[in-house]
Amino acid sequence: MSNAKSQSVTAIILSFKRPQNLERICTNLRKSGIVSEIIIWNNNPDLTIKSKRDVVINSSKNFKPFTRYAAVMLASNDTIIFQDDDLLCSPKDVVALHSEFTRNENRIYGFFGRNLENSKLIPNVDFYGEVDIVLGRFTLFSKNLLSKVYGDYLKLGPIERGDDIAFSLLTGQKHFCMKTTVLELDPQHKVGLASEPDHIKKRQEMIDRILLLRAHKNTS
Repeated sequence: MSNAKSQSVTAIILSFKRPQNLERICTNLRKSGIVSEIIIWNNNPDLTIKSKRDVVINSSKNFKPFTRYAAVMLASNDTIIFQDDDLLCSPKDVVALHSEFTRNENRIYGFFGRNLENSKLIPNVDFYGEVDIVLGRFTLFSKNLLSKVYGDYLKLGPIERGDDIAFSLLTGQKHFCMKTTVLELDPQHKVGLASEPDHIKKRQEMIDRILLLRAHKNTS
């Protein structure tokens, strides 16, 4: 990875039904000074988003979180940020997280971590430092790391739930989350997959699939 490309970041924002948040999010990302490109994937077929500055993909169907991995293929930079449209992060914190990333580009970085206990997800508890899973709400990683698991990742698709779990666990290593304060733009989670009653159950199902895949690889 070239130094210039690793210092420039492409941010991919997954948007569904919160278009009113996009301008604030994009402005904050640019203020970090490291985000040179923003790609917005609009998963809401009932709305057309336009931008003179950023790349916008208006989907004819809600393909859910799986779409952001497709958008990585369109990114000009080797370093990627995923961000949901329901939170606002401090530009200073984004820079600090990127600084951690430059010390070791072989894992995923973020602001919200999850851990497993006896192969079961500990739900609704944020963990920091080294973690098993980095939540897709905000993640920073290299294309090179994603490329190492992309073959196995594609075999799981299309993924409706647990894309962040799949990416995190397929790498077979610990990741890193930095404790910070974010502004929640949808604190009640009225929109999105987390609001659905079977959310945790489906995420555990993804964990079970990945652990089974890893066990099969270790014995083959």
